Amino acid sequence: MKQKGAYRILCLGESTTANQYPAFLEKVLNQRNIGIKFSVIDKGASATDTAHILGMLEPNLDAYQPDMVITMMGINDWGMH
Repeated sequence: MKQKGAYRILCLGESTTANQYPAFLEKVLNQRNIGIKFSVIDKGASATDTAHILGMLEPNLDAYQPDMVITMMGINDWGMH
């Protein structure tokens, strides 16, 4: 999950993130052999919404100390407003 010296990308989102694109992203980035090792952390969660994802942002940043954060959220927010 967290490799020393790797460029860490934290992926946050709902079921459209969980067990979806993060593993593929890591594989594709590492296949490019550009001299940087990429570690993509999948923190997507099914049945969650933007408010919960944002509420967990600081703890996730503290825990994983990513170099980049990618979010894909909003799918489960319909009807919330």
